[in-house]
Amino acid sequence: MVNNFINRWNSKEKDSSILSKIKDSGKPSQGLKQQIVTVIQRINGQKNKLNNASQRFEQRDLTLFKRITKALTERDTMRANVLASELAEIRKVEKMLMHAGLALESVSIRLKTVSELGEVMTVLAPAAGVLNSIRGGMSGIFPEAGREIENIG
Repeated sequence: MVNNFINRWNSKEKDSSILSKIKDSGKPSQGLKQQIVTVIQRINGQKNKLNNASQRFEQRDLTLFKRITKALTERDTMRANVLASELAEIRKVEKMLMHAGLALESVSIRLKTVSELGEVMTVLAPAAGVLNSIRGGMSGIFPEAGREIENIG
């Protein structure tokens, strides 16, 4: 199971045989690590777009607020009401953009955690194999040590 994970984690080797190309045509051409890195980059790009849109809405928010205060000082309540309705809608969109950005940030952090965990798994897998081979030898000589090694690995 661990070896299967390590093989899927690392980049795929390119076989040149036609049979292997047909067999692997439905499978992703990259390893899991590279797929996660690609997804994180795409999420960061989307976060940047959301931030830009949010800044544009904030500018529009400020402009409308100034126009509302100007209309109220001029006692133009109808114009102030129309502008206030538009300002309320803009603030709803700003809130939605903020929540979407936070959701993308959460996904990005989770994927980075998974990526780091995958790296740890690939490093520790050989050590687990060594522990299992030692356990087999130790069980015959000293059964208590074999059970303890089994608990570790």
